[in-house]
Amino acid sequence: MLQRFFLFRLLSIIIGLWVGLATGYSQQLLNKLETPDEFTHAYVTVHQSDRISRLVFQNESSDELAATPTNVVVTSKPAKIIPGFRVQVFSSSNTKTAKDKAFSLQDAVLEALPDTPVYVVFNAPFWKVRVGNCRNRDEAQKLKEMIIKALPQVQQDVYIVRDSVLISK
Repeated sequence: MLQRFFLFRLLSIIIGLWVGLATGYSQQLLNKLETPDEFTHAYVTVHQSDRISRLVFQNESSDELAATPTNVVVTSKPAKIIPGFRVQVFSSSNTKTAKDKAFSLQDAVLEALPDTPVYVVFNAPFWKVRVGNCRNRDEAQKLKEMIIKALPQVQQDVYIVRDSVLISK
């Protein structure tokens, strides 16, 4: 399910970039990506090769390139999905409150550990909040301890789970 989500997001970005190239509105596309999601307040980070960046911006003037949105990060660091571990801090199937609690907890984790990736996952009927991209259980254990120290209110619900994780190559 997680791989399907990543593939869908990747396909959406590729189609968006293609449309931007085809219509000459690549800067407008990046401005759209710069806007935080109104529900999660998340920003988009685009990881792509230098060749794609040159293609996207080949028709842009240097003034337009200088106006590239600050919250949209275009890098050439490829990433891959591998088996690994995450720290789960929330799971609930309560249809009335689980979604709101999941996104609220996501905000709390991001505030406490701003450089740590946080994922809200919905696997019907469960809403889950998982943290990190750990290659091994030792990394996940260290992250778990950091989370408990930063957010003691979630101590009872925190545990390590196997998951597919995103790792920079």
